[in-house]
This record gives sequence, structure tokens and C-alpha cells, in this order.
Amino acid sequence: MGPGGVTPDVVVAADGPGTTRRLGAVEEAPAESEERFVIYVKKGVYVENVEIKEKKWMIMLIGDGMDQTVISGDRSVVDGWTTYRSATVGISGRGFIARDLTIENTAGPSKHQAAPLRSDSDLSVYYRCAFRGYQDTLYAYSLCQFYCDCVITGALEVVLKR
Repeated sequence: MGPGGVTPDVVVAADGPGTTRRLGAVEEAPAESEERFVIYVKKGVYVENVEIKEKKWMIMLIGDGMDQTVISGDRSVVDGWTTYRSATVGISGRGFIARDLTIENTAGPSKHQAAPLRSDSDLSVYYRCAFRGYQDTLYAYSLCQFYCDCVITGALEVVLKR
């Protein structure tokens, strides 16, 4: 049993006692599934970029809490990425849920646009999550998204839409 009484399909643990050590576990989710696929991401800092593609439906990422489970990246426009592709976590699959985690982009002011989160996931939900960046922190690209009890920090264009 995972946090909050939810049974995970995959456990990601940076220190090893899980199904895997990386968030590439999203690829294990079946395509176009109507069933929720739960990935429990244990406490730790995960330095990687995560892309949840359009055909990966109903994925849920659950962490151990804001500032406990951190997904961190540093892609930026200055380094040749578009704002869309700079996202530490980019979500296109519908029905996505994130709970109790932090997503950050550490590129900083000299790197200009560098999004921690980009969402074009229809009917996505973010609960008790933190999003930290400098510019374009939350890239709400399109479709219906719901944010509750989240902390969004940045300096320029903190919330950006298409």
C-alpha cells in the first residue's frame, strides 16, 4: 500500500528499494488505458526530464510531499530547447494526476525561459504540488487543468498559457 491508501503499480526510489530508480517508469504505463496507473515516487531528488506522451492516459504520480519528492531539470531556451520542450515534466496524456511532490527547473535567470511544468493534458489535476522556476514556471499550454493547494514560484511570467 502506498501513501494515502493508494496501491502503486510502480515504485520509484532514488536509493534503490523500489521497482526502479528513474521516472522513466511512465513508459511502463499501458497506452490509452481507462484504468488509473499509479507511480509512487519515494522521497528524494530525481534529476531527469519526464515526458508523458499523448497516448499515456490516466497516470498518477504520488510523492512523499512537497520538498520531499523533487523532480529537477535545467533545460532552457538559451541551451537550444523551445519553451515547450524545456519543461522538466511535460504532460500530454489525458487524465493525469500529480500529488505531494515538487517539480523544478534550476536553469535560472541567465537562461531565460525554462519551464518546470508544461501541461497540455486534458482533465489533469495537481494537488499539494510545488512548481519552482525563474521564468515560465507553470506552462498551462492547453485544455482543462485543476490546481489545488499548490505553491507556484518564479520571477517572470510565472503562469504562462499558449
